[in-house]
Amino acid sequence: MMGDLFNAVDHYNDYDKFIMFFNSLELHNVTRDKPLRKSQSLGSISTDANHAWYASFSDFLITDDKGLIAKAYICYQFFNIKTRILTIKEFLNSKTKFIQQEE
Repeated sequence: MMGDLFNAVDHYNDYDKFIMFFNSLELHNVTRDKPLRKSQSLGSISTDANHAWYASFSDFLITDDKGLIAKAYICYQFFNIKTRILTIKEFLNSKTKFIQQEE
């Protein structure tokens, strides 16, 4: 369905596609974020989408936000992005391994 949407408009760039796909997961009930407060809105999902997008240019996305983890994982699979997703605990437990690696 998203592939058809992306092909319907010529000017969508990779960022547009990623953000639309990320947001569509919530809108189509593929994932469901539990609001942390009553004032939480679609804006927080857009913020998460941007975090996942910019992390896609890195080796890791590090977060304890379960909704972000789920949506980023699905997006990274769909767009064949190799960024690894780690919780803060997983990242800290791997710090010695990361320190020993070259850039």
